[in-house]
Amino acid sequence: MKWIFALKEKIKMAFILIFIAGVIILFNVLMKSNVSGLEASMKSIYSDRLVAGATISTIIELNYQNHLQLEEHIHTTSAEKYSMLEAGIRRNNKEADSLLTAFKKTVLVAQEKEALDEFVQTNLMYRKFQNDMLGLSREGDKTSMYDQYLQKGNRLFQQWLIPAHQLSRIQISVGEDIYKASQLKIHGAQVISTVEAALVIVMLAGSYALMIASNTIINKPQKFWLN
Repeated sequence: MKWIFALKEKIKMAFILIFIAGVIILFNVLMKSNVSGLEASMKSIYSDRLVAGATISTIIELNYQNHLQLEEHIHTTSAEKYSMLEAGIRRNNKEADSLLTAFKKTVLVAQEKEALDEFVQTNLMYRKFQNDMLGLSREGDKTSMYDQYLQKGNRLFQQWLIPAHQLSRIQISVGEDIYKASQLKIHGAQVISTVEAALVIVMLAGSYALMIASNTIINKPQKFWLN
């Protein structure tokens, strides 16, 4: 009954090959998942970190320009210069507001949301001071107004800079975390690829062995009457 034993071995080998094929399919699914996750991580690094970091830096630069223009506005007595400086401040504020709106649409971590709330609050406080000074600068006491600018104005501006710089630092730290997670996904994909290749080799070897066994049974006549 050798042929029965051989048939059982063939069936066993077939099940093993089916199992290996299933594992390969599973690994393919995991590989696709890793690739999708990696793409999402790369997109997040670009959209939510690099672009967001550049956005915060631009807002800081615009507000710094406004702070200097406000000082110049206090010192000048030219009506033409007043109008030019006020137009520049309004333009910068409008651009900063648009950038802030875009920043709020990015993916924010908990620490980032907290810093953003403080950023918005301190920005409103400084804007109010800025608007008050612009309204009084044309007719007010220049010396007194400049003292307010140096004391209250600089203090409010520095208070605003704290959460602004914190937001910039968060972009770097979170970006590093995303990068490290991406590296792990790449390593995982490499491991899966290696194991998958090994399984394919095993599957091919098993198929070859199964084919040899089949040929042996077919080519070797069985003497059933002797069993």
